[in-house]
Amino acid sequence: MRTTQQINVTMSQMADQKASILMGATFVVFTISVGQATRGDFPYALMVLAVSAFLSALFAIAAVLPSFRPPRALASDKDNVLFFGVFAAMLYMTTRRIAYVVGALLLLAIGAYVAYKAFGHVRVRVTNWSDPWKDPLGKGMQPIQGWYALGSGGIGGTGLGLGHPGIIPDAATDFIFAAIGEELGFVGTMGVVAAFMLLIGSAFRIAIDAARPFAKLFAAGIATIIALQTFLILGGVLRVIPLTGITLPFVSYGGSSLVANFALLAILLRISDDNAIAQGTP
Repeated sequence: MRTTQQINVTMSQMADQKASILMGATFVVFTISVGQATRGDFPYALMVLAVSAFLSALFAIAAVLPSFRPPRALASDKDNVLFFGVFAAMLYMTTRRIAYVVGALLLLAIGAYVAYKAFGHVRVRVTNWSDPWKDPLGKGMQPIQGWYALGSGGIGGTGLGLGHPGIIPDAATDFIFAAIGEELGFVGTMGVVAAFMLLIGSAFRIAIDAARPFAKLFAAGIATIIALQTFLILGGVLRVIPLTGITLPFVSYGGSSLVANFALLAILLRISDDNAIAQGTP
């Protein structure tokens, strides 16, 4: 028979799955609604506003009632920032209105404040970002060891396989970029950044060449997802922004993240193939 703890874990996992499905459905509905808005059909946009209002109300309740605990997937700062950034970028690319960018930045500031007050792990991330030396042997150990690894790498690095990534907590996921910097140095890290810039630039080129509005918007959204993922994790490792724990696409360890990114890459290739057929090029 199952114990009470096992049942609670199972129920928590089911809640996380439902929240993840809700986020994915929101992305699909948002993409379709923006595509319809370009044709003058705005009711779909109201659907997205309703979903956004629901999520905002959920976080507001969490901030007011400490006993209220939403599913972990909804409380995940990395997923929320990623989805919000993609939504805002796609709105701007569709409408070309700078007001959406300003509004998105304001909402981001409000959401960051609410998340800081509502969720303890967000406060921990901000503290580790501002002053990790408050707990150098505990929660601040990860960023400190990551910076030491980047610094010890120098220009050319210690050599492939000659570093000590095991000293960095979660080096295979959160701080894989620091491990690369230690073994391959400044040259290796710039090579990784250049590779991502080429990938993101190619994705936006595919979006520009797409003939159908939906395909154009879809490709641009995928390019934005990869760009935001890369910025969030590299910015967190380099202390530009607080660490969100998101994976570095195609580099960090993680089966589900790797499969999802390759699925996005496959969609980009399909859109690129359609573009080539439409242009009459092999």
